[in-house]
Amino acid sequence: MKQTICLYFVFSFFVVVFIRADQSADLPSFINLYNQTWQKSFNWDNCEDICFVPGVELCYPKTDYLEESIIAPFTHLILHEPQMLLQKNIEMVESALDQKNCFIMNDAVIKTIGKVNPLFLLDECHHHTCILSRLTEMGKQARGFFEKMISEKLVNGYVNVGSSFAFQDLVILTRTLQKNPEFALDIYLIDPKYDEYVEFLSMKKIRQVDISSNDIFVGITSQEDCKPFCCVHIKWIHECFKQLVRFIKSAYPKAKVRFFLYGYVEDFLRECEEKNISLTNMVMSSDLGKSKEARKAFSNLISFAMERSSGVQAFFLDKNKESGNAEIYVWDSKE
Repeated sequence: MKQTICLYFVFSFFVVVFIRADQSADLPSFINLYNQTWQKSFNWDNCEDICFVPGVELCYPKTDYLEESIIAPFTHLILHEPQMLLQKNIEMVESALDQKNCFIMNDAVIKTIGKVNPLFLLDECHHHTCILSRLTEMGKQARGFFEKMISEKLVNGYVNVGSSFAFQDLVILTRTLQKNPEFALDIYLIDPKYDEYVEFLSMKKIRQVDISSNDIFVGITSQEDCKPFCCVHIKWIHECFKQLVRFIKSAYPKAKVRFFLYGYVEDFLRECEEKNISLTNMVMSSDLGKSKEARKAFSNLISFAMERSSGVQAFFLDKNKESGNAEIYVWDSKE
């Protein structure tokens, strides 16, 4: 039986919640005190040397949606056995590696594998160096609890820092929309992995991309045509999000979900300021692990959001270095 205990206020608007669980609870143990080094307030002077790249919106206007016979079994996997789906995705990508251990990123391969698994490119950190890999028992339980917390709190949408290849976003959105299939949500996904893709589109003056199409690659026949960007990386991000958006649009056609990609938190914050983007009742999430820069960026995001908007909640998944237990840090501007 779980107990929830409010420990103390770190800031006037930050509350740390400690969840203690026994053997029958969702996690073996949970949450330590807020790391004092994250408590730096945001300062725009820190961003003077950053080259600002605005985000892009991913649209899927076409109607070539997935059939129900495909949607139903994958929805079940996402909701009940996401670790099994992740393992299948890993195996399918590995089956398409060439002799140099590189993925064969061409339309024929993607289409062939996609007929069997329309989500095979979606991934998250799962190697032995990853904290709380979903393929371990602790990671499975921790991520499941983390995703449940976020999906139950979504009202207007969320900002995910360190989204990677969007597997966790798939789980969170499916959990949310399964209960509220007509929700209207704005989803802001931020990861340095997206930077080349976003910059590539920015260079083409594209702010709203039809993710169902490959028109942005017309005229590109080799790496020379992509310079200074990496063709394979850009193509991978494009196809990954095509699979995510297509599945969500197919499974929940009445939902009004908008997707936005950014390379860095600083780009997102600057665009929020310039366009007066409301973060009211938004959820912030991250599971960035060891990176000090990433932790600081997430701290900046929380400070920015809570200073300017109401109803903001933030969740950070981590692993305690000493105990090895899962931790979730919780901030709530309502407290």
